[in-house]
Amino acid sequence: MFVLSSIYRSPRSPCQLSSQRAIAEMTQFILCNFPKATLLMTGDFNLPSMFWMDDQGVTGSTLEQNPLIQVLVDNFLYQTVTVPTRMRLGQNPSTLDLVITNDPEKVTGTQTLSPIGSSDHMRVLSSIQLNSKPSKYTKQPFTNYKMMEEELMDANLEILISDDVEASWLILKNTLLESLAKHTSMTWKKKPKTQPFLTPKIKKLCNRKKKLWEKFVRQKTTTVYEKYKIARNLLRKETQKLTVNYKEHLAKNVKENPKLFWKHISLRKPGRHSVPDLENNSSVSSCASKKANLLNKQFASVFSKDDLQSALPPAEQAHTAFPMLHSPITVEELIVVSHETLKGGQRVNEKRLEKGLSPLKLHRIPLIEDTNKEPGDEDKMSSSSLRKKKLGTRIKPFQMNENIPIHPHVIGLTGGIASGKSSIAKRLENLGAGIVDCDALGHRAYLPGTKCFEDVLQAFGDEIKDANGTINRKALGSIVFSNRDALNKLNSIVWPQIAELAKAEIKKLRTEGKDIVVLDAAVLLEANWNKFCHEVWVAIIPPEE
Repeated sequence: MFVLSSIYRSPRSPCQLSSQRAIAEMTQFILCNFPKATLLMTGDFNLPSMFWMDDQGVTGSTLEQNPLIQVLVDNFLYQTVTVPTRMRLGQNPSTLDLVITNDPEKVTGTQTLSPIGSSDHMRVLSSIQLNSKPSKYTKQPFTNYKMMEEELMDANLEILISDDVEASWLILKNTLLESLAKHTSMTWKKKPKTQPFLTPKIKKLCNRKKKLWEKFVRQKTTTVYEKYKIARNLLRKETQKLTVNYKEHLAKNVKENPKLFWKHISLRKPGRHSVPDLENNSSVSSCASKKANLLNKQFASVFSKDDLQSALPPAEQAHTAFPMLHSPITVEELIVVSHETLKGGQRVNEKRLEKGLSPLKLHRIPLIEDTNKEPGDEDKMSSSSLRKKKLGTRIKPFQMNENIPIHPHVIGLTGGIASGKSSIAKRLENLGAGIVDCDALGHRAYLPGTKCFEDVLQAFGDEIKDANGTINRKALGSIVFSNRDALNKLNSIVWPQIAELAKAEIKKLRTEGKDIVVLDAAVLLEANWNKFCHEVWVAIIPPEE
């Protein structure tokens, strides 16, 4: 069973901590009430101070200060989006849209696609593994009103003639409901395949917009971004035109096809018919009158225009009230811009002129250059770069793997080519740790007479066998490294055999009295061998080295 939860946190939310606490409480409630379900939480969390990484580490926050991270760690939840989901030219990208699950094996392939319309949030696409296939048919109720009418015509309604109006109404209501239930049945109808808005022109514009966005993500140049905006605006213009034409078509043919018209109306109805519970100062208001008072108070604080001039002292008293000022105080509205946002301010004034309003003064301020910037940072000083310098990087705390024996303590060691894995393993071996070299186990798995040897020959043929009866690894490599499917097939044969050999080696080292065992494997995470490790070490080389 899947439990799907959709989250939206407004960027204007006054308190980020209280919002995270509310999300954490909702997550805890779902996990307690649906312990065996697969949880999928998605949405716009709007937490720009948190930077997610592939190893579930997060920068910009600590466990004590972040209830959301505390819930993820305590309940073994995974956040699968590790790339930026909001990107705009001239601004640092950030990961605001998240996908959280308790079963990452069922929620895979998370990727970002180009934004919809003029939004700067990218679409997040995840693949969910389901056992059942989606049906091409749907159940819909069908009521035979003709038979219902005939039955009601024969019914004895004289009992409705009574002085008790309430009793008469209950009798009539129950009679109608019983007849409706009797003559209503569920019928299977095939789902329509028509997509009125998906024309060949729209498909072409969608593909162009997608390619330009992917190019902008790679290059991050102004020229590509301008081309993307042109394609985005053109697509939006065409979809709006098709929407208007479709609605006009429905209106013109409402008499000939009323079902299609009312189906369109029902799909556009708002889903919420009431105001949800509101929180104010850590207290939740569910009463209608209290919610109305809270909304009135909020609207009054946001949309009221204060008379700033009346709050200032008279001009002749300005020098006593404000010693630093020796001239009358003037209050004026203006737009504060930098050289990056100057065009935006000019555009605002153009819109004001179109609406008959006077333009506002543009007050331009310079951007401060960051003299202590890190490699890869922008030249200007930004809140995100300062935040990272002050808060640093949070490392995920160690958690014991309860699915494997406590002794020996198994360390999974992985990393890229020439990253220093062998040197680290050698140093740990000199300190008394036992070493399990998965590369050497891979060679043992190919030896003649083993199950892996027979399965590989059956899958790839005898042409990969040498004259001495062993597998020619070079010939096998020329086949699998040029064909992704063949490589996956080989891995599905070899990796389970290496895993069995590795577990046998760990058991052997335990009998020898080793307290710590290092599992050295380049594909430790890809092969999912980390499931029988207590912790994982990753060897990396910084780019500057």
